[in-house]
Amino acid sequence: MAVKKTKAEEKTFDQQLMRVKEIVAALEGSGAEQVDLETGAKLYREASACLAFCRARLESVRNEIENSDTGEIAEDMAGSPAEKPGTGTAEADNIPF
Repeated sequence: MAVKKTKAEEKTFDQQLMRVKEIVAALEGSGAEQVDLETGAKLYREASACLAFCRARLESVRNEIENSDTGEIAEDMAGSPAEKPGTGTAEADNIPF
């Protein structure tokens, strides 16, 4: 059974972050632009959901980068025999001193 995505999950990171900024501006409004308590609570919950999405997406990207970097480091450390010092095949090993 497929999991149905919420409206918050269907939006991109940038859209979510922009929505949080809009909500903050609305909640910080003063005078005639003030929101009532119920609307403010609803906006707060929406902003919290948007931020949770953004945090999860950032964590996901961070893990992807860490895993990618770890793989590259392992490959660099293993290297090919031509790149390993002392094998006589790399340019650095052919220095005459």
